[in-house]
Amino acid sequence: MNTPIDLLFSFQGRISRAPWWGWKVVFTILNIALWALAGATHSYFALAFVIPLIGLVIWACTALDVKRFHDRGKSGWWMLVGGIPILGSLWLLIDLGFCPGTDGENRYGYRNRYG
Repeated sequence: MNTPIDLLFSFQGRISRAPWWGWKVVFTILNIALWALAGATHSYFALAFVIPLIGLVIWACTALDVKRFHDRGKSGWWMLVGGIPILGSLWLLIDLGFCPGTDGENRYGYRNRYG
């Protein structure tokens, strides 16, 4: 993982809490804006532009979450816990946002310069 593009679109590697929070805030604001635009748009042409952008934002957020789980020494499949109503989302927020990652190298590698 050598570039920011790899950081946002690859499911391999690790990311620490601070950059994870920064990217999550940016993508949450972008996601809200895109959904608002999709709701306010009455043009199929505009929706054809907005919907793929929403998909890219969801993909990038998923990649960041998987990397954060890797930093915690866990598999990215732990994201499925988020499917549990209310408690799953709360658990993900606490685990990914507030618990520290493993020091040094773990089975997912070292943290790179972006994370």
